[in-house]
Amino acid sequence: MSAGPGPRAAGTSQVRSTAAPSTSAPTPPRAAPADASLDPPSPETAETRSAPPGPNWDLLELISAIVLVFAAVAILEAAYSQSPLPPGVDPGDWLQRSYAFVGLPHPPVQAVGSPYLYPPLAFPILGALVVLTGSPLTAGFVFGGLLLTLYGLSCIVLGWAYLRPGAPRLLFVGLAVLNGTTLSMLFWGGYPNVFAFLFLNLAFVGLLRFLRAPTFWNGVWMYGMAGLLYLTHTLTFAMLIVGALGAIVLVATSRPAVVRTFFSLRALLATLALLIPAGTYELLSRIYHISHPGYLYANPAALVLDNLGEMFQPLGGAPMFFPAGAPFVTSPDVVLAMLLASAAAIVVAVLYLDRRVRGWLNDPLRIGLGWLAATLAVPALGDLAHIGTDYTRFVYFLPLPISLVVALFVERMLSPEPTKEESSAPAAARATPPVVVAPTRPVASGRPRPAHSAGRASAFLGVWFVVVVLLTLVTLPVVTSNETHDTGKSHDSLLLAATQWLQTNPNSGSVLTTSSTARWVEAISDRGAYDPGPTWLLFEPWQVTNAELAYWALNGPDAITNNQVAFGFSPTSTPGQSEAPIYTPYIEGVPIPTVRIDPASIVVAFTHANASGNLSVATLGAPTWAATSTATPTAWLNYTSSVANVSEQVATGLQSGVGWVNFTVTPSSGTNVLQLGFSLEGPPPNDPVVHSGYLDNITEANDQVDWNVSIALGQLPGKVLIGTSTSVSPATATVTVNSGSPRNVASATVTNPEPSEPLRASVEFRTAGTSNPATTLPPVMSTGAFLSNFDIQFALLPNASNFAAVVALLETTYGFHIAFTNSEWQVFSR
Repeated sequence: MSAGPGPRAAGTSQVRSTAAPSTSAPTPPRAAPADASLDPPSPETAETRSAPPGPNWDLLELISAIVLVFAAVAILEAAYSQSPLPPGVDPGDWLQRSYAFVGLPHPPVQAVGSPYLYPPLAFPILGALVVLTGSPLTAGFVFGGLLLTLYGLSCIVLGWAYLRPGAPRLLFVGLAVLNGTTLSMLFWGGYPNVFAFLFLNLAFVGLLRFLRAPTFWNGVWMYGMAGLLYLTHTLTFAMLIVGALGAIVLVATSRPAVVRTFFSLRALLATLALLIPAGTYELLSRIYHISHPGYLYANPAALVLDNLGEMFQPLGGAPMFFPAGAPFVTSPDVVLAMLLASAAAIVVAVLYLDRRVRGWLNDPLRIGLGWLAATLAVPALGDLAHIGTDYTRFVYFLPLPISLVVALFVERMLSPEPTKEESSAPAAARATPPVVVAPTRPVASGRPRPAHSAGRASAFLGVWFVVVVLLTLVTLPVVTSNETHDTGKSHDSLLLAATQWLQTNPNSGSVLTTSSTARWVEAISDRGAYDPGPTWLLFEPWQVTNAELAYWALNGPDAITNNQVAFGFSPTSTPGQSEAPIYTPYIEGVPIPTVRIDPASIVVAFTHANASGNLSVATLGAPTWAATSTATPTAWLNYTSSVANVSEQVATGLQSGVGWVNFTVTPSSGTNVLQLGFSLEGPPPNDPVVHSGYLDNITEANDQVDWNVSIALGQLPGKVLIGTSTSVSPATATVTVNSGSPRNVASATVTNPEPSEPLRASVEFRTAGTSNPATTLPPVMSTGAFLSNFDIQFALLPNASNFAAVVALLETTYGFHIAFTNSEWQVFSR
């Protein structure tokens, strides 16, 4: 029986290749009838046409994706409504910066820097919402929902570009929008970052379009979205560049020629869509002398306090796809190895699949894997380069590429056969189109094949099951917990009442306050606000300096520092804050109050006119105070009496963690100074603003006492133990640690070998590992000068007993008086 061609089946089409010539004349295809309707329909076609239409799966999946986006927005806004102020600290900062873009009054530049400090694109929108709603708080609530809406819709565009019709599109949108990590950003205040994700998604859509067809307009889309991203958030722009490079590299492993398309004339011309907005922005910044914070060199202290080992810590309270658990924090070296190994594993897997299963990887999957590998590698390479930045911020870039890669792999598992790459290859690289043989009968239309429809229905229901589980176990718990964590007393109606009092007060002036309220004071009252940190999360040296000055303003009248240690002085304040001085080493820019000399403990034993007595300097009133403003500043406290003069010389070393307090007791005529007694004490335990650590223990060895302070340091887990040693000289001095209660006192006694001569004693303080790398503080820090230079006329503090020492300092020394109070907050003015 011959192997010649058989008769064609009715109602089918045939494809005949023209690649190889035939030795015998081919059978010419039958021409299609001029009017296919003249052919009598087959029974099969008639039956198909009479079948009821099936569901439009494409439309159903699109509607479901839109429903998911708006469901997430509804959940977000419902959580927002639980407090009068939007959650988080940063939204207040973004609001006050938006005012200048729409002509509204804004806080002074010396308090917050230029309103144009950050990339500008988000702020006109936020400012317009303030104008339209008439309320910064309403604008904050609306803006958070708007950002989630735009982000969600961009995820739909990305999913529909990268994934073929089917349930994986819906899966990608669900994972990208409902994961807890991304949603948590809208609670701590990552507004510009979430806004930037809109353009990040659209830029990756442009990248895929350009790789498939490297036309000028596809290049304009890709580079134009990158340009808008540059004007929105510089770190996200950097992550786009690195992610795109990773994607191009993995695409080039199968099609090396694709690299040349980026250097064609039309591609180079398309880069103007990025270069023009970015160049204009940088030029205007230089013309108007506006400096911008750099995320990749923000604060050297962050390399230690927010190190790579803490990168995944936010997942403890804001997990991506699984229920919350304990925060994962480990050694930076361990996370470095994990990130590099994961990125390398992705590249190796791509190379392996290229060799073993050719055609299984398509361009969308290569782009997704390259994007993910680069996102993993960036923080690891930053750590190797010793770049000081907040490494926890990089975890927020992971959900998007992970969601895309998961959806693409699910798509491949649902359709495991290798597919041709003609849909993703450039048009010029495709083979000559085949000759299509026209069908003899019209193609059946109507309801999809039952097997295909059933499979798509199963996948659709499976995705919805995953979405419901994610919503129940992750989304809702994260939204609830983050709303609670990022609000509290610093976002309730009582704080709102205090800030509104500041808003309506006609007197000008900035506000000294706490870190939880400062940004909202600025947003609601348009006033400058100064608070004591946290310094390790600040970008600019002037921001760190302002925070350090605010810290000492809440601690006492004066302080001196060599930028490694500081001595603060509050010799006439209430007993809860009596420090003459307090020794405070800096660890990565964080002040660690450790040990102080209470003036009430300084007692001189003397004899005069055959009578003995004890002189307490606390009864002598305020001492005189003077200081030298040098790299190694020195200060003097002098107490004067008719019996003797007591002088304290407080000195610092040159860029070291060493300092001294040198006592000189000079007897008056006819007086013999027998002994000097004083106490070394831990910091006041009941001052939440200044003394955030607690004295863990002290140990005595001859004339030396070791002080160990446990303190939360940056975002390091648990407490960090900071050790300081003190030693008293001369050798005849005796030091005794109180064996009872309190255990934070060491009593020192120095005997004068020649009672008619001045008595001299010295205390040395020494701490290893001190540093303050982000700024250089002024050698002499005066609270009075700080209040005057920054026009601070108000103070907003909690109405709590543990703030009594701070209140007493402001009232007795600087003339503040209470002007507004409620059960939680009090406002002072002067």
